[in-house]
Amino acid sequence: MGTEPTESRESAEKLLKDYVAVVNRVLEENRGKFPYEHALRAARTFWGERPIRTLVYGRDPQDLLGVFFLRLEPDTDALAVLPPGDHDFGITWKASMRYLWDVAANRPQWYAEHPMMLDWSWFKTRISDEASRQARERPALVGGAVGFVLGALVTAIALRGSANGRRMTQRD
Repeated sequence: MGTEPTESRESAEKLLKDYVAVVNRVLEENRGKFPYEHALRAARTFWGERPIRTLVYGRDPQDLLGVFFLRLEPDTDALAVLPPGDHDFGITWKASMRYLWDVAANRPQWYAEHPMMLDWSWFKTRISDEASRQARERPALVGGAVGFVLGALVTAIALRGSANGRRMTQRD
């Protein structure tokens, strides 16, 4: 356990990279397991390579410390922090320094052992948005297996939220 970092862009970037390392560890350790493998398959179907814009804030959610972009790499199914630039992102995920610090520096082993306690809202939102868009464009695609995967993922995340005793999107 360490002390919380100072609120700066550099600290936010380091914590985000360390957070991504914990998430990648969870994804690797759960490869082939439900719901992770099904969720990754759905992500590959819906996502393509469009990144997630990630807004990191300090104590005040209105005071952004940095804007970063994450992408699920198609060859490895690992998250990567992209270099700065103008990226065509699909969704925005807002994360607090306190949450990133808790996962990456304070309790990484605990989160690795309890992966459903990670904030998967960015993942759920992305798949949900893409499924809705594709349903409007190609209604037959969302039926059957894709609907099952989305339902299973949402159920798993909802169970995680209720087990956590707080709203899924609330972090502070």
